[in-house]
Amino acid sequence: MAAPEDLKKWRDGKKLSQKDAAALVPVSAAAWCDWEQGKKAPDIEKAAALEVVTGISMAAWADFARTKRLAREGSPDPEAA
Repeated sequence: MAAPEDLKKWRDGKKLSQKDAAALVPVSAAAWCDWEQGKKAPDIEKAAALEVVTGISMAAWADFARTKRLAREGSPDPEAA
């Protein structure tokens, strides 16, 4: 499962609103929403905070950001070959 889906699953499991979950990091509810929807990836500082709070690794967020960047650029994934 990708980091955004894991983030939503974590929040739903804790029965938190996006606003309440965001306050734990702390970030805006809009930023949290963007992460859950896969619109954006957190910066390294926020990814570290998310790892502490949710257990979702920084590596998972880095993989998500890399995949998103490659898709945007239309570049093939060199590791997929």
